[in-house]
Amino acid sequence: WLTYRIREPRFDDAFSQMPNLGVSEEEASSIAHYLLSGEGDEADAAGVPLWQRLPPPRHRYTALAFVAGAVGAFVLSLWVHRRRRGKLREAPGGGPLRRAMAQE
Repeated sequence: WLTYRIREPRFDDAFSQMPNLGVSEEEASSIAHYLLSGEGDEADAAGVPLWQRLPPPRHRYTALAFVAGAVGAFVLSLWVHRRRRGKLREAPGGGPLRRAMAQE
């Protein structure tokens, strides 16, 4: 299957992104054998610890920034709410609601 997939990438998936390389049957067989054998894996990983072979954590900082922004927005909204509430109490006449009730 892999040999034919290398020769004709769109035989089982018409929307395949892999280009048709135009390789012969022998070349495709050699490529498939190399891919299935995993020959390059041991040579590349020899002596390198697992944590150094892992990809960098890209989304950790995104999540941290989201949480920090949410906490900051919550604190800011509490501060604005308390500030507005305090101004209404300190306003002459006790705020707009009390003034409206006093006029009745």
